[in-house]
Amino acid sequence: MASIRAISTKSRGAAIIEMAIVLPLLLLLTLGLIEYGWMVIKQSQISDVTRYAARQAALPSATNGIVTANVATAMTSDNLNGSGYTVTTNPGNVAGVATGQPVSVTISVPYANIGLLNTPFIPVPTNLSASVTMAKEGP
Repeated sequence: MASIRAISTKSRGAAIIEMAIVLPLLLLLTLGLIEYGWMVIKQSQISDVTRYAARQAALPSATNGIVTANVATAMTSDNLNGSGYTVTTNPGNVAGVATGQPVSVTISVPYANIGLLNTPFIPVPTNLSASVTMAKEGP
């Protein structure tokens, strides 16, 4: 009977040591999956807003003010309004683009402002950005 207790105690100690080694790795993997899932959602939202902004910029009546206002509205609806995002149009004045010429909109958001967990153990990008180019429509 004494030998059975010794084996049971040794295996219990081994299980505790194995759990102490494996648990942090499983926890890191789980947190990483959650953070990367969140990042994919936010990248999708930024891409959608950029596509919407480029569509607005391609309209004949578009101005930079209209594009910026539409971006602000869309970012607010996606809960990204306080993220410190930047909007860049190319060319700088979308109203002066000739029919058929390309107009681009780029939106960049610092990931530190929209991250879910913001843990130093999970590598994440500095910025999430999207760029869309469309041809300017005619009257």
